Amino acid sequence: MFIPLVLASASLLTPALQESRPPDPEVVKAAVARLEQAFDKGSPEERLAALQAAAPVADPEVVAWVRKGLKDPERSVQGGALEALGQMAHPKALAALHETYKADKALRKDDELTAKLLKSIGRHASPSSVAILADDPFGNLHHDVVQARILSLGNVRSKESVEALISMMRLRGPQKVQPYMGSFRLALSVLTGSDQGRSQEAWMAWWNDHKKDLEVSPKPAALPREEQARWNRYWGKEPERGEGRGEDRRKRGGDGDEPGGSSGRD
Repeated sequence: MFIPLVLASASLLTPALQESRPPDPEVVKAAVARLEQAFDKGSPEERLAALQAAAPVADPEVVAWVRKGLKDPERSVQGGALEALGQMAHPKALAALHETYKADKALRKDDELTAKLLKSIGRHASPSSVAILADDPFGNLHHDVVQARILSLGNVRSKESVEALISMMRLRGPQKVQPYMGSFRLALSVLTGSDQGRSQEAWMAWWNDHKKDLEVSPKPAALPREEQARWNRYWGKEPERGEGRGEDRRKRGGDGDEPGGSSGRD
């Protein structure tokens, strides 16, 4: 059984979603009105459009309406609600995602929705999510689900995330872990600035040498160009000027995960 880890302090985190001033009351009112109308009489397409439009409106009332989409009979609407909650810079949005993971067994039987749920949790980059992201990591072996766990842990900047990733590697032998080593490599490189390639053994040796004094910096480590591009694609992030070292260190071990090569797919 995988044992949940002690969570990091918030001081180690640079959140992916920065809370700003509360949205304009008129914007909130309009978002709520559109959601109410869509869920009352709208088509699935209208409900999905209302959820997408509500994603930037970080307000508790809007979050409550978006949560309704999680119980919608249409999978596309459920997925839209998960994605909207992942983009809403409000603690209630993350709380809704955590509660969904813990309580909604029906949703978690769907591989695509489970991957979206884990990725949306990861977008919040909160240390409070480490135990959830590391929960029974190989209980669902669908590639996108495992990838979402690994890369979401890579988006939480804490030593506990590194510990969780190393613990995940140890749960299975090299042959069963190897299909996911591209994602492990990417997540650990982002967190630590080190690159031990796609070798499980090399990462274990690195961890044994550094686990006592490792500090995860608030800012993500610079990556080689192709690795940075894969990270950006996965999170839908626009590249910054000069981003990526330009040095391609793939001689250490391949491109991306199997199956799917260097895929940065959602």
